[in-house]
Amino acid sequence: MNTENAVNDDSFDAKNHTRLESVELESARELNIIDNINNTIVDFGKGNTLLSQALLETLNEAIPSIRREVSDFVLIQDGIEYPLYQEENTIGRKSTNDLVIEHPSISRNHATITISTDKIEIKDHSLNGTCVNFEKINNQSMLLKVGDEIAIRDYSYTLERKPNKKDLLIAEIGTEIAFVQKASNYNRANRPNAGFSLIELLIVITVIGIISAISVANLVSSRRAANGASAIQSMRVISSSQASYNAGVGNGEYALPSALLNESYIDSSIASACLPTPTTNQTPKSGYIFVFNTTTGDSNTNNLPAFNVSARPIVVNGIVRSGDRSFFVDQTGVLRLSNDPSILADANSQPLQ
Repeated sequence: MNTENAVNDDSFDAKNHTRLESVELESARELNIIDNINNTIVDFGKGNTLLSQALLETLNEAIPSIRREVSDFVLIQDGIEYPLYQEENTIGRKSTNDLVIEHPSISRNHATITISTDKIEIKDHSLNGTCVNFEKINNQSMLLKVGDEIAIRDYSYTLERKPNKKDLLIAEIGTEIAFVQKASNYNRANRPNAGFSLIELLIVITVIGIISAISVANLVSSRRAANGASAIQSMRVISSSQASYNAGVGNGEYALPSALLNESYIDSSIASACLPTPTTNQTPKSGYIFVFNTTTGDSNTNNLPAFNVSARPIVVNGIVRSGDRSFFVDQTGVLRLSNDPSILADANSQPLQ
């Protein structure tokens, strides 16, 4: 790794250290929110707080702190949407980035996209640079707008805007809480010291359950989409690595994962998720494993060298499945997919658009 990339990575490690301190502060803030919720329930039981005001305000404060706030903007590549979060989004080869691009020519911390209330800004931290609408920037910042094309080496993304469903969710919560008030027929003036009735308690528990179900379902769905996007990136790295190996040290042949790892065409995170695995411990990568098959060329039978790789989720059924699709690539370089994760994609599957 060159000196400039090392400097960039060190600067980002310091920034990540600051983020760890922020996480501790955020945890303390969430404990305060939990105390506020408990106090709200106690006050409501004493008749000192209206549920539609205090509990809704507390929930409005709690929801953004539980998870990062998704912005209205996405990056689109080949029909696949990569959501962007409010504030900083990191891009690079490092596995802890928000958008991981696994390619040797991509820096570990290549660029950041920062979304604030009044602007969207991209900043390059790499040696090879980043292009915005075919204009190259090196270690510089540039403002972005909807429709801009961002190119990082061979990977091109378009910035688009998507409607944010957060306000709709809050409105639905408010409607449910209003229903609780109406159903319980609560009257503060007539019952100044009354506690919860059984129906009030059951309805509040039901509302909390609905909120939890919505949040968990969205979180699991987003996780599966992220796993699929990571598998696509890994398959592209494997395909380009096989082509380079074939044209170079392979002398026209294709390689198994061990040879690609030894020649540094792939890193250990991909290699450990491959079958056969060249590492001591097999570890799926973002919920997927990659199965290699290679064929050696034979001049006597006129068989040409060939390879194919299948990417499949480790769990294919139920809400806990690790991916919604399986993928396939061979020596043609065409990435194919199956929209049913239980059915393995092959050479006859539809190509990825």
